[in-house]
Amino acid sequence: MMSQNTLNNVNAYTFDDEAASSVPTQKGRQKKRRHNWNMVTTFNDKKAAVDSLKSEECWSFHFKNTTTEGVKHYYRCNQAKKRGVQCNAGLHLLSNSDSEVVTMYKTEEGHSHEHYNKTTQKLSDETKQEIKKLFDLKVKPKRMFQLLTEKGFVLKNYTQLSNYLVQLRKQTYGSSKISLGELEQWCSDHNKLPDSDDAAFVV
Repeated sequence: MMSQNTLNNVNAYTFDDEAASSVPTQKGRQKKRRHNWNMVTTFNDKKAAVDSLKSEECWSFHFKNTTTEGVKHYYRCNQAKKRGVQCNAGLHLLSNSDSEVVTMYKTEEGHSHEHYNKTTQKLSDETKQEIKKLFDLKVKPKRMFQLLTEKGFVLKNYTQLSNYLVQLRKQTYGSSKISLGELEQWCSDHNKLPDSDDAAFVV
């Protein structure tokens, strides 16, 4: 059974460095994330604790750590991709070494996965329409990215915009590549001397 100790009436407050849920730095090393943990409640046994976190339907087991207090089982927010940027929210269960009591802790930081999910989504139709408008106005890509960001349009990064502009140019002007057969056909169609001095022809 769950005790009546809740976040509102419990003063337990701990710090913890969680390396396993960190994100890579530019050099590929793992940067530790320092969490502030608040004790939420206690359970008479581990099964009751696990049943409680499962009912929230947003936690996946991450790793465990053995300490002098007991074994800590850490859980990550499963709304964020496991190999991507992690949600700030976290939870761990402490199986006390001197009793069967299990204590639940949650991070002081709230969920942040909604922000990361927005930045990893595909371009919306509204964003594509705005890009097309700027493309028709001959706005350069870097300036276009700046304007889109200022107007509140969500893009994952500059590369996402560049890749879409490649598709847009192809749709507008056709492919920049030509096959040997197409080249031969073009030469055949332009082997006569044209009437206009500005028209191309093949000798």
